[in-house]
Amino acid sequence: MRAAAGALKPGGLLVFTVEACAAEQGPHLLQPSGRYAHAEEYLRTGVAAASLAAAALERVVLRKESAVDVHGWLVTAQRPH
Repeated sequence: MRAAAGALKPGGLLVFTVEACAAEQGPHLLQPSGRYAHAEEYLRTGVAAASLAAAALERVVLRKESAVDVHGWLVTAQRPH
């Protein structure tokens, strides 16, 4: 996130998705698929550490795998002006 924040112009947006995990599973979790899932607080901390303002953190369904919803986060962060 820091590298992306450094590439943004003031007021620029960083928008990305990641798979979600519950906070009790830890800050992040390696899934059987080989993808990492992330807890909400871990993402908020990362956004703040990159000196970005979290404009939105929304729970979404990213896709289906074997007819099962894969839940994730849609993160929108902004570099301050």
